[in-house]
Amino acid sequence: MYKKLFFLSMASVFLFLLPVVHHLLPGDVLAEDGQRQPNQGGPVSQGDPSAATRELIAAERQSPANAGNVQERYRQLGGVISSMLHSGMPVNKILSREDAQRIESLLGSGGAAEAARLVHDAVLKLEGVNPSGTAGAHPGPQPRRAASAAPTVQSLERINIRDLITRNPYGNILKLGNPVVDAAKRRLYISGTKSTSIGVVDLDRDELVDTFDIGMPGGFMFLDPRTHDLYLFDFGSKKTFKVDITQKRATEAPTLPSYLPMPRKGTPKTYKDYSFLDSGYPFKVGYLQEENAAYGVISVRDASGNVVSRIKHGPDGLYFDIDPQTGKLYASNTGDGTISVFDLNNGNRKIKDIRVGVSVDGMALNADSTGFYARDRLGGNLVSFYDMRRRTISAVHNENVSVGTPGIGLWPTAMVYDGAMLYVLSHYAGRIDVIDTASNRVVSHIPLGLVKKPRTDNLSTMIMDRKGQVLYAAFPELGTLAIVDARGQRLIRTIQIENFDIERTNADPSPGKIVLAFNEKLGRLYVYMPEQQTLLAYDAGSYRLMKTVSVSVTKAEHIMTPNPEKGVLYIGNRVLDAETLEQRATFPYGDRVVAFDNSKNRVYLSGAVRLRPAMMNEYVYEYEDMVLKRQWPLSPVISIQSSFSFDFRNRRFYAAYFEAAVVEVFDLNAGEAPSNLPDSHEGRGMKGSGSGADRPTGGNSPMGGQRGRCGDGICQPIEQQRGVCPEDCNK
Repeated sequence: MYKKLFFLSMASVFLFLLPVVHHLLPGDVLAEDGQRQPNQGGPVSQGDPSAATRELIAAERQSPANAGNVQERYRQLGGVISSMLHSGMPVNKILSREDAQRIESLLGSGGAAEAARLVHDAVLKLEGVNPSGTAGAHPGPQPRRAASAAPTVQSLERINIRDLITRNPYGNILKLGNPVVDAAKRRLYISGTKSTSIGVVDLDRDELVDTFDIGMPGGFMFLDPRTHDLYLFDFGSKKTFKVDITQKRATEAPTLPSYLPMPRKGTPKTYKDYSFLDSGYPFKVGYLQEENAAYGVISVRDASGNVVSRIKHGPDGLYFDIDPQTGKLYASNTGDGTISVFDLNNGNRKIKDIRVGVSVDGMALNADSTGFYARDRLGGNLVSFYDMRRRTISAVHNENVSVGTPGIGLWPTAMVYDGAMLYVLSHYAGRIDVIDTASNRVVSHIPLGLVKKPRTDNLSTMIMDRKGQVLYAAFPELGTLAIVDARGQRLIRTIQIENFDIERTNADPSPGKIVLAFNEKLGRLYVYMPEQQTLLAYDAGSYRLMKTVSVSVTKAEHIMTPNPEKGVLYIGNRVLDAETLEQRATFPYGDRVVAFDNSKNRVYLSGAVRLRPAMMNEYVYEYEDMVLKRQWPLSPVISIQSSFSFDFRNRRFYAAYFEAAVVEVFDLNAGEAPSNLPDSHEGRGMKGSGSGADRPTGGNSPMGGQRGRCGDGICQPIEQQRGVCPEDCNK
């Protein structure tokens, strides 16, 4: 009884504490560059949890400067949880016992920074508020609800594309790592860096038979040959974890058996008198130009070291393992979501592909909104059509799978639908494939005249000038822009993008290196280069560069959206004049504009906040006349933000979850009103040279002054709700 009462009192203390531990902690302010500036102050006593908490709040109320620095306050909050742990209270209501004990250990050993993160996350999660760590601009207001409570906005429908394609009940594994064979137990294990599950393959049936979630992204796995224990090396934390196959969980392994060396890329594997080495990595410009993909290639050498044959497996194939009992080789295809199986006793013949992952990289509604097309790059290289009336799915396969009909090229990185034809950009093939949506068949291929075919993760992108029926496809790996006549299905010309740093781009391949947008009213093509913080404007008639300005926003795909009718260009959370490229305004919440409804003066942004290394929460925000009106909380994702399609006629929007391969449908009339907004915002994307699009406009502009506090010139909903900041709201 007393424990229960004590827990309730402590829970209330933490609820009282939460306003102190918001996105900007008490005493923090925003500097002009958008970064946190902790105020300094004296320590808070280390008494019982109630006293420590009350004194902390009292110090903040008296003066922000007395609240102490950030790390000190975190340390004191760690003491609160540590006291709860020692009191025997059910700390699992706040955080796992493992985390609580880790906090206590860190506090005792001087590991304040790590303890700070754990404490901060735990306190915010207690009330259902997401911990800080946004992916871009501050994600916005989040409804305060109990951590176990259901979202106040429910989706209308949840369509599992993965289940429909694979027809198995198991989880999803993407961007595959190395397969690990346990021949004695007749099992193969596989993980992926874009998923948190480990897959289990039955070696006798060559089928996926189970997946289990370990709560962290996959990494490089290896097996202890003596104990058959499975280990995983996490590339993010640089730590090794032991995977308990029976309990289906992973725990940190501070030490490894001395006889167990860390496996290294480039170490050959042997079977009988032959050695096998995957020689296809790293992929780079010029690799396998005679093929339409960057395939993994395994060199087979005899006892004398002579190459006697090669085994070509799937896209981005990096790793393999061999079952010594059957002589089967299992190669993971990182860019395809499959494991290829080869029989080494039968001329290295390919037996099958085992599908373990499906992705939904993007989607497009059909003309009458009765179905949609889903683009899958990392989990099968295909385009699927889902019929929402019949609830059926059909696929347009890639050229490796299609039999008797043309297929799409590998790695479809973009698609554009014009009401009759679906244009799909094949990254690896360096071409556009045209799908007739009446028959859902590939009817033609448009070569793009590239000097070389792309071979890295510097993903290509494509948009359309719908008025002129012209397609623009950009290839960051080559610094090339291909211009295509969509009606005539022919290449018009290619140009090299002005001042694009190809060497820097290829040094660290990743998506979002070039972003495109087109304004049909002005005949203007916009090219944004995030790493160079540069926005270019081209004249579409002459392809002449008209303007160059400096803009700094978070690097991401689809970060730029034009609104020709309003004469603006949205880039990140900023609103630029479409002609002058000068900044007009900034949306306070959200990372990027995903849709707009000019008939109602509404704009929709998406935003994400990281809960932990393997989870982000996403929101969609609705603004009307630049005022935040409603929000929709989405399902959590691991690391890749979702893509969206909006159907304003039927008042719906669709969220396509890349990693889960799920499309969720939401009612545009059923968003929740923002409430209990954070007192401050992080204000990412505010850095700049002070010229062009980065120049603060002053006055009542969201860029004037310090955002997220009284006197910034903006009456935020939280300020109006609480009746504070009269200098902003009583105008």
